[in-house]
Amino acid sequence: MNLSAPIYKLKRNAKLLSRNDGIPLNQALDRIAQKEGFKSWSLLTKKNAEKPRIKSSQITSLPLSGAERASFIDAANKVFESVLFRIEPQNPEATCKLWNPEEYVDELLTEDMLPISQDYALSLIDAFLVHHVIGLAVQADKQAKAV
Repeated sequence: MNLSAPIYKLKRNAKLLSRNDGIPLNQALDRIAQKEGFKSWSLLTKKNAEKPRIKSSQITSLPLSGAERASFIDAANKVFESVLFRIEPQNPEATCKLWNPEEYVDELLTEDMLPISQDYALSLIDAFLVHHVIGLAVQADKQAKAV
């Protein structure tokens, strides 16, 4: 199920709802989740964090292409959303504008890593994307201060 907005925007909407209606944040999050078609906020975030599975096989050449590349880009986007939600950057929209999943996927794997299993390569997205997103958030903050 596709969400009406990214997780960080839904969370901000819940914070506003909590303040405006004087309800606890967890109740506001659950209300937002229900509007999105989920029973609770935890189910919404769990479903959103699920990464697509690619049958386990070896990557033997680069660059990735076709359905394989599309799956890696989709996985990177899902991890990006999850990381963005967890770190709560000061400028989430600017951070999103700096995010380039195609470039990230293309630079993730290098020839010296080959052959590599697809499962392990996907795990590298989880392992290294947190640092990358934090770097994008810092860059977005610097750009905001310069304006």
